[in-house]
Amino acid sequence: MDCPACGRSNPEAHVFCPDCGARLPRAASAPVADPVTDPHAASAPAERSLEERVGRLEREVKALLERRSASMRDELRCPACGARKILHAPKVLDADADGRSELAIAKPSVWSSRRVGKLEAYICAGCMLVEWHVKELEGLDEHVDVSVLDGEAPRQGPYR
Repeated sequence: MDCPACGRSNPEAHVFCPDCGARLPRAASAPVADPVTDPHAASAPAERSLEERVGRLEREVKALLERRSASMRDELRCPACGARKILHAPKVLDADADGRSELAIAKPSVWSSRRVGKLEAYICAGCMLVEWHVKELEGLDEHVDVSVLDGEAPRQGPYR
C-alpha cells in the first residue's frame, strides 16, 4: 500500500511508513498481528500499561531518528529535512593564482606540488544543506594535522 503522505510503497503489514512516519491506512484484508506470536506487535491496552506503550513508542522514534543521521552520500536523503533530491558536485573548483583548480584540504605549496584531500560536495535541493567529503585520504596526514577519532565523535553543530 502507498503512504498517503510521501507515496512510498509499503508492505500491507506495516502500520507506519518507515520513511516519513505517517500512519498507513488499514486495508480490509490486512492481517492483524498476533501479540503472542509477534514480539513487535502492539499489545491490547489492557495487557500493557501506558508507561510501557509510551516507552515502546519512544524507542521506535529514537530508532527512526538515528537512521536519519546517515550522510546524503550514503542514503541519498537529506538528514535535516528528509528530501530526496540531492545534488552531487564531484569536483568543486576554487579560484587561485593558477586559475581554477580543485578545492582540496591541502593545496600545492613550496614544499609539495600535490593537491591532497580533494573535496566533493552533496547538496540538498530542499534545504540547501551541504556535506563535504574527502575523495581520498592518501598523503593527507603529511600535509595537515589529522587526528583519528576512534568511536563516537561529539556532535557539535550541523557539520560533520
